[in-house]
Amino acid sequence: MFTHTPDFIKDTSLVELTGYKGVEAWLAIFDKALCRPHFWQLFLSEFNIDISQMRQKRCADFVAGRYLAFLALQKLGIDCIVGVSSDNAPIWPAKICGSISHSNNHAVVIIKKKSHEYEHLGVDIEVLLATEKAERLYLQFMNPDEVNFYHNHLNSNESLLDFNLFATLVFSAKEAVYKAYHPMINSFFGFDAISIIGFNKIDLMFKINNSFKQSISLTRPDLLNIIPEIIKVNWQFIEGGKSNLKHKIVCCWVLAGKLPV
Repeated sequence: MFTHTPDFIKDTSLVELTGYKGVEAWLAIFDKALCRPHFWQLFLSEFNIDISQMRQKRCADFVAGRYLAFLALQKLGIDCIVGVSSDNAPIWPAKICGSISHSNNHAVVIIKKKSHEYEHLGVDIEVLLATEKAERLYLQFMNPDEVNFYHNHLNSNESLLDFNLFATLVFSAKEAVYKAYHPMINSFFGFDAISIIGFNKIDLMFKINNSFKQSISLTRPDLLNIIPEIIKVNWQFIEGGKSNLKHKIVCCWVLAGKLPV
């Protein structure tokens, strides 16, 4: 187990989330240049976790995420290091749902005890896209309906939202939804699976599109009438405890319902 904070991690802190009770989040700020891959390869091999093919950046992301998961689980009375599945997803303890994300020397872990309502969780963090980058990349993850939604609802004097924030939120939310729903349906779905239809200061609302339904029908047709037509994604900016973040970090997270086996 971890006996001390990895030396390349500068700071760890609890993150206060809006939305649901019982969800715990941790943030780490680290310097990937200080990560020693060989040391962590040896350390994690004792727990049957093979990271021998990871380069320094990926190793730093991975270790920071596992350390945060270790801290979060300890608070629930569980001592373990979260493993990794054949498709590189975290393997959480039986009664826990969780998710890990990292971006630009920051990592976030969110965990929750499973309940009769929720059994899957997805989180994503992203550094706020620069305006030029957002305008260059948005068509890779947004469809025309979403662009129209922005111009019709969020680009007026009454409800002005900078396009780079809107684009960052849409991208991050779709990543979080994938993390939450992919384990349920065990089928790939892309950015065209959902479309944003609502926005406020804490929530994003997405409708599921036909491509998502087609993905579900391939592996879990029994879920077609169970997965909600509308998915709510929570969002907020996050701030580091003792360390000042150099970049604005957007955090999107979503809880997914417990479904039949």
